[in-house]
Amino acid sequence: MHYHKFQSLLKVYPMSVDRFSRLSFRELRHGMIKLVREYVKVEGEDIDVMNVKERLAGHSAATGQGIYGNDVGSGVGADASLEEKYASLINSAWQNWLGLGYGKEKEEGEPAVARNNCVKKYVSSNGSIKDLFVAGKKLYGKEFQFREGQFDVSVEIYLWGTQIIPIQALPGFRKTALFQIPSVVLSYGEQKTVSFVFVPYVCLLSNMKLRLSSCGINCGILKDLFVNGPAVEEKNLFCDVYVGTFNDLGSENFLRLVNNWYNIYQDCILGMIVIDEFHNLETEQLYRGQSFRLISEINFNLAWKVVVMTGTAGKKGMVKPMNFIGYDKEMCTSMVSNKNRILYFDLVNQTPLKNIVKKFQVFERSTMTESEVEMLVDRFMEYDTKSKVIIVCKEKVTVEKLYFRQDSEWVHGDLPSEEKIKKSRRFIEDEKCRIMIGTKLVSEGIDIKGVKLVIMLDYLPSIGEYIQTAGRLREGGVCLSYWTKRSVQTCSVKPDVCITKQVSKFYDLDYDRHDLCCGHHHNISEDVANLYHYLNGDGGPGVVGVGVSIGESDEVGSGNSFSSANKSSIFEDLSPDMDQSDNFYCL
Repeated sequence: MHYHKFQSLLKVYPMSVDRFSRLSFRELRHGMIKLVREYVKVEGEDIDVMNVKERLAGHSAATGQGIYGNDVGSGVGADASLEEKYASLINSAWQNWLGLGYGKEKEEGEPAVARNNCVKKYVSSNGSIKDLFVAGKKLYGKEFQFREGQFDVSVEIYLWGTQIIPIQALPGFRKTALFQIPSVVLSYGEQKTVSFVFVPYVCLLSNMKLRLSSCGINCGILKDLFVNGPAVEEKNLFCDVYVGTFNDLGSENFLRLVNNWYNIYQDCILGMIVIDEFHNLETEQLYRGQSFRLISEINFNLAWKVVVMTGTAGKKGMVKPMNFIGYDKEMCTSMVSNKNRILYFDLVNQTPLKNIVKKFQVFERSTMTESEVEMLVDRFMEYDTKSKVIIVCKEKVTVEKLYFRQDSEWVHGDLPSEEKIKKSRRFIEDEKCRIMIGTKLVSEGIDIKGVKLVIMLDYLPSIGEYIQTAGRLREGGVCLSYWTKRSVQTCSVKPDVCITKQVSKFYDLDYDRHDLCCGHHHNISEDVANLYHYLNGDGGPGVVGVGVSIGESDEVGSGNSFSSANKSSIFEDLSPDMDQSDNFYCL
C-alpha cells in the first residue's frame, strides 16, 4: 500500500477511537516495534531468533509490509535461509498474537463471522448453585422458588460453558428472570461485567429498564453510552446492564463496541448479550431489514453468553434468526454432547392461553368495529375501576381515531422514540392511565398484571402474533378479535377453526378436540367469567351459552353478540366450507 493512501486511512480508522486520539504513522510504527519486542513469543526462542525479531522491529517503513505480507499458508521454501525461516516463525507468532486465527481452530459455538484481533476473556466460574437461589430471593422475596425449567436454564447460563442459549417460553413464564438472576449474581462479583439486553421496539425500553432496575441492578440506556461519540472509555461503563432496541443492536456504534471490546477495555468483561422477542429478527426483516443489516457482522462469540428468547417461535421459528446472527448448527431439545448441535430450551409443554376467554366476531365494515369498541370500553370501565385495556389496531389512522379518552395513551411507528417511551411508561406506571391503543408493537413486552381486556380491532394476526397479544393477559382475562373481510391475510389465524387447536399445532403439542375450550371452561376464574358475562350484556352470574363449538349447534352466535349490527356473515366469501356463524369464541 502506498504511504499516502495509508496516511489517509489513518484519518478514518480505527473508528472505535476518537479522531483526536488516533496515532500518526510514526507513532504506529514505534508502537509496533515495542509490541514485537515485548509480546511476540516464538517457541524455543534463542539469541538468533531474538536478533531476527529485532531486525523485523526495525525502523524501516517496509517493516509493516514484511510482517503483514507474510503468507502463512504457503510458508517458506526448503532452500530458504535460516534467517528467513526465523522471520516466518516470528511473522506467524505476530499474526497469532493479533488474534487473526492462524493455526487456531474456531471456538465451539462461534458465529460464522470473521474474527477480529480481540482475545476473549471469561467470567470466573467459581460460583455455586446457591448464588442463584440467593439472587432469586432478593428479586422475588423469601418465598421464591424456580418454576419448572427456570432452574436448568439459570444454571446453564451461570455455571456451564455453553455460549449460545436459545429459549422458548410462553408469555407470563417470567423469562426475564432467566437472565435477571445471573445478572444479579454477576453484579456482586469481583470482575466488572457489562451486559446488554435488546427489545424489538423503543416503547418496550422503559418496561425492561424498570424490571431490571427494580432488583438493584444498575441499568442504563445503550444510546446514552454514545452521547459523546462512538468512543466509550472504560471508566464510563457505569452500569451492569444496558438496554437497547433492535435498531441499537444493528447500529455501527454497537458493532464497533463489541468487535473491539477487548482492544479497548482491559478490566471489564463483556457479559451477556440478551435478545428478547428474538423471532422479530426474522418476522420484521421485510420492514426493518436495512436497520438489521449490521447485526450479522457482530462477533457474538466475544460475549460470555448469548441468550436469545421468544415465546412464539413455534416448531421451526428459531432456525432463521439463529442463522442470521451466525449460529448455523442444528438445534435439539435433549441434552447432547455433540459439538455440532446447540441445546434449545423449549419450555412450552402445554397449550397456552387456557385462562383466557377468546372470541372472534366478524363485522361488515370497519366503522362498525370502532363503534363497538368504544361502547365495550365504556362498559369495561363501569365494571372495573382499576384494571387496564390494550387495543391493537391494524392501521395507524385507526389508532389516532380511537384516542377518545383522557385515561388512555396511543403509540405507533410514526411517533418519535422519546414519545413512544413516555407514553408506554405512563401506561405501565400510572394507575390513572388505563387504556393503551396502538399497532402491533404494543402486543409484545408489556408485562403488567393489571391488564384484563385485550381487543384486536380490524386485525387478524398470525397465530404467533395472536399468542403474543392475548398473552398480555397475565392472570387471565378476555381477548376479543373484531375483524372484517379486509383483515384477512395469508398468514392470519383462522377464525372458523378452534383457536386452541391452532395454538397446539403451532407448538407441535398434542390436541384433544376442544380441550380447555368450547365448553371446557373449568380453568376460567370466577372474576374473569363475570367480566365476560357483564361485557356480553348477560345478567347471569357467570359465563353461559358458550359451551358448543362451530358446527355443533345452529344457535351459536344467536344470543351472544355484543352488537345487533352484526347480522350478515362474510364467511361464504372466504371459503366454501367455512361455517356461517357470525361469532366464534373459546374458553
